[in-house]
Amino acid sequence: DLNPAAFGDVVGGSDSNMAATCGVIKTKMRRVSCDFQGNIKIRSKSGTSGWWYGLHLDDVAGYGAVSSVKLREAGNDMFDIVCDKSGGPSYWLCNIPRTQIFPPLDVSITDSAGRELTRNNVIDNLDGDLTFDFGTNFGAILGSSRGRNFPNFFEFYPQDRGRAVPAGLP
Repeated sequence: DLNPAAFGDVVGGSDSNMAATCGVIKTKMRRVSCDFQGNIKIRSKSGTSGWWYGLHLDDVAGYGAVSSVKLREAGNDMFDIVCDKSGGPSYWLCNIPRTQIFPPLDVSITDSAGRELTRNNVIDNLDGDLTFDFGTNFGAILGSSRGRNFPNFFEFYPQDRGRAVPAGLP
């Protein structure tokens, strides 16, 4: 929920009493690139172990949207532990393909722009509620702060029923 003053700003400076009304408001948005100066942080989810592993990603630069997280045990060639959002939207659940896993774990992160970062020996303990420094971060997405940068500028209309439509496209 938005507080009444913020909602008044969203509806174009209208009376804040608009916050008590229902309806769909035509809205425009565009992604902006975040240029975090620090490294990506990986937080292990409470309850994780070598049998079940979940993680959170913090301080991701660029658009901040991650499309893929994969892990592998040190010494393996393939990233065979694929993480997804099947456990809920707030964390990545890692699907362990065989028996118990052991640290250290290498990590591969791909962002929504298709850029991939890989680091070795990042996760050195499988206990929950720990934070690991990934050692690097994605850079800013060039050109994302300029006006109508397709496809990062979206318009929402009532007839779209909640789906984002790139601006200027049918």
